[in-house]
Amino acid sequence: METKDSSEVHVIELARVGGVADDMTPEMVPLEDIEPNPWQGRLAEDPAHVRNLAEDIAANTLLQPGLGRRVGGRVQLAFAHSRWAAFKFLDEAFGVEGGNGQAGDRFARFPVIIRELTDRQMSDYAAAENARRKDLSAIETATAIQKRMADFGLTQLEAGRPFGYTNQGSVAHLLRLLELPEEMRDLVNRRQLPERYARALLPLSKILPEAVSKLAQKIAQAPPSQRDKIFEDDVADLLDEHGQDMNEDPLWPFDWSEPEVPACNGCDYFIQFAFEDQCANPTCYRAKFARWTELELTRLSEKLGLPIAADATIKPLKIEWQNDDKAKAYLKRKNKPDLYLLPSPPDDNGTGKWSYHHRLLGSNFVVMGSTDARLFNMPAEKAVESGKTASTTSGQATSGAAATPSAPQESEAAKAKRLEREEQEAEERREARSALRRARYDLVWLIMHTAEVLAPSLQISGGILVKCTEWALRFTQKPQYEWTEYDTAYKPFDKFHTAHGIRKVGTTEEELRRLILVRLMASEISGYKAEQQFNWTRGCEEVQEVVEGLRLQLPKGWDQPPIHTTETNCHVCGQFTPGNTITGRDVEHGWKSEGGVVTCSDECQGKLGQPAAKKATKKAPVKKAQSKRGKR
Repeated sequence: METKDSSEVHVIELARVGGVADDMTPEMVPLEDIEPNPWQGRLAEDPAHVRNLAEDIAANTLLQPGLGRRVGGRVQLAFAHSRWAAFKFLDEAFGVEGGNGQAGDRFARFPVIIRELTDRQMSDYAAAENARRKDLSAIETATAIQKRMADFGLTQLEAGRPFGYTNQGSVAHLLRLLELPEEMRDLVNRRQLPERYARALLPLSKILPEAVSKLAQKIAQAPPSQRDKIFEDDVADLLDEHGQDMNEDPLWPFDWSEPEVPACNGCDYFIQFAFEDQCANPTCYRAKFARWTELELTRLSEKLGLPIAADATIKPLKIEWQNDDKAKAYLKRKNKPDLYLLPSPPDDNGTGKWSYHHRLLGSNFVVMGSTDARLFNMPAEKAVESGKTASTTSGQATSGAAATPSAPQESEAAKAKRLEREEQEAEERREARSALRRARYDLVWLIMHTAEVLAPSLQISGGILVKCTEWALRFTQKPQYEWTEYDTAYKPFDKFHTAHGIRKVGTTEEELRRLILVRLMASEISGYKAEQQFNWTRGCEEVQEVVEGLRLQLPKGWDQPPIHTTETNCHVCGQFTPGNTITGRDVEHGWKSEGGVVTCSDECQGKLGQPAAKKATKKAPVKKAQSKRGKR
């Protein structure tokens, strides 16, 4: 017999509330005089469902009539569209004109209860009927909600409530599907393209409708097991060709907005794919780039008291590791003649030649310029007295034998004072080398430990993981100086630049995620001078920037390195020797190595076997590092 499902019961209850209960006597209306509810969102009836319903009606008669209203000389159905379709199917199959005549005119007329119904009631009945149908597609639901909003001035939530929606955000999310190109809407409606792919492709479809429609068709025709890979690979290619990478310097905070400048966060053209952010609207990107540059120029001009260049004769100054200290000192002067600010020129050759400007100014959009290219490269002062031997920059002692014959003889007191000074300078150099070696091991630990802890949280896998690994190996910079632990763990990967090569290594996905993190952090920390590369404060800042850019969370104690246990550092206090071995001079200073345990003094020797003293912690900068990629 005909099944009376929950949706039909709900519709009958609505009919009673609307006044149908007074008279449930239906009129037998000719099939050709009936038309569907204008607010019926279903675009087409399911043929299989109609056939099954028709067989049930033919065998057991119709249990529930339809409900409708008169419009002109015709009848508009409020609900019961499937039953009406079943009658049409039966009339074509068994009617006198369309079939074998066995049933006569039995199905030529459809029973409809006629009532005076408003447009709003017709819309409510259609929504109630469709809300409980499992075969209603997302496109059909969105179309019905949009029509209710347009016809009755309803809010998104009011129009969507009969369909089971309880919050405005969900309705808005659904309505965005109607912004897809027609070909993609048709694929979603026929359930050939899953909604999650359609939603992800929506931003790109607005600027590349033809390309994205072809990709949607490709995904729809592919086996389900291959769809993710096709989506990831093809979207990555489209973004490389048409998008603007938002993770590269320079950049502004994603929540920045002005009356005429919308924020990136919440923008349809702001695409988050894998662990990268992309802008799919180059015109907007260029406009925001220009506006943010103006704001940065004004801010730094007020902060530093420097004018903004308005003359084409003012050129960017060349700052490198050889003269960055001079540039820093010049910026601290009260008066800074012939120094200007100007927009950062494009760095098309990828050398990062403006990086020293950006570090000194704290902005990736502004550089310093002057009419004199030698401003930060003035020659050193000449010696005041000829014949004297100038002190070397390395601090090495000058030999008395190097003095010219006419040089005055050195007195015993002067000699003693000189030797004392040289001894003190030598000790300071030993301490500096020791501190540098310790910082190197601390930073290697920082990179390796952070990558180990955060690798499981890096949510990429499959083909996109391999693609990201290739990118990390090919384009990120390796450390400038020897990092033993880094080289031991990751040097074997450096020769592989293709997916085939990486797979050939036989590593797990976890190891590839760790490799990506290591290369990203090592590249940021790398520098031209050892003092720069192994600076602990700078290293912590760079690691923070990388981790924030990936939207990961640093673990507790991430900036607390352990006491290392190498052959050249104290296993008690952590101090390192100045060189790579324990020399005779180190032994004179109290260093010992017994049974594989290294100590730097009798005091540390006496602490062996005692509970380890709490290590003086190295604190990361109090001020949180400002990400070059902007606030997330």
